[in-house]
Amino acid sequence: MVETCRTSRGGSRTARTDKIVLWRLSTLVLLAAQFIAASTYGGLADSELSKSSSRLWYLKSAKQWTEALPIGNGRLGAMVFGGAENERLQFNEDTLWTGRPHDYSHPGAADYLPVVRKLLFEGKQRQAEALAMERMMSVPLRQHAYQPFGDLHLHFLGSHKFSDYRRELDLDTAVARVTYTVDGVKFAREVFSSAADRVIVVHITADRDSSVNFTAKMNGAQPDTSTVAVGKTQLALRGQMRSDGHPSGRQGNCLKFEARLLVSTDGGKVKVTNEAVEVKGADAATLLLAAATSFTNFKDVSADPAARCDQVIRAVSGKSYESLRNAHVIDHRRLFRRVELDLGATDPADRRAAPYIRRQQ
Repeated sequence: MVETCRTSRGGSRTARTDKIVLWRLSTLVLLAAQFIAASTYGGLADSELSKSSSRLWYLKSAKQWTEALPIGNGRLGAMVFGGAENERLQFNEDTLWTGRPHDYSHPGAADYLPVVRKLLFEGKQRQAEALAMERMMSVPLRQHAYQPFGDLHLHFLGSHKFSDYRRELDLDTAVARVTYTVDGVKFAREVFSSAADRVIVVHITADRDSSVNFTAKMNGAQPDTSTVAVGKTQLALRGQMRSDGHPSGRQGNCLKFEARLLVSTDGGKVKVTNEAVEVKGADAATLLLAAATSFTNFKDVSADPAARCDQVIRAVSGKSYESLRNAHVIDHRRLFRRVELDLGATDPADRRAAPYIRRQQ
């Protein structure tokens, strides 16, 4: 439904509004087609598409952020790039923003309300709008910015010569998966963000014993961040926002934040330093990532993010990977399976969108 728009002179702009809406919708559709084509670059085998009507899969890892596969639980999300030798998870938490508690009210704004009303009743809409913008709007006018939390990097030494690569996102389970082969050993990696357990889970396996070897590091996306070992199995990423999000900003009463990475293995050895977690000779490994900020509400940012991460990690540390995955899938399907989505078994998206892309070049 398109709402009828009228100017101060009383003329209808419905037809023009209809055209603008349709133009914008058509533009979004074309842009979506172009994005899908870019993100599926590398080709898809047609026969494989019929294996699951809700599975997106690719034969190359993501090079750009828009090509990565998204996971999320409503509070904690990540983009999974799917690299064989170097995996990257860019993760976010929903309460991490620049700025600090602040009264946005404009002093003296109420004094101008009668004047603005009078101008509106006189049909002087532009003058009323200009006065309201100058004397009544919030200070500052714009809100502060939502921020990326950080990156989890996994480096698999010796995995640069791989074959049989595949990455996918199963929408029915909300699990991202990467598989490939190195020197005859098949490796598999599953990643999901669990609402039930409030963590991002990464599970790494190999079909040959003692073959799981990697280094895990976390990098903060903000200027004031550092990592530190927490016990023998955890790595923490800690920091505090700056008032305007720029290096010159002063911290003041800004948000504090912390991410906590817990690593457990089947066999092998785990070594945690202030910079990284190193795993050698394991049969399998499970990484649990928790993240929190000091946000309580719009006027209180005094919570303890470290304590919040501790609480989450303690609650999941004794659970097996199978129980974490099962709880996640059940919780996800309770919502996802309220509707049916069939992506079909048609040609790859890059092939379908190719004529449009050529026209734009």
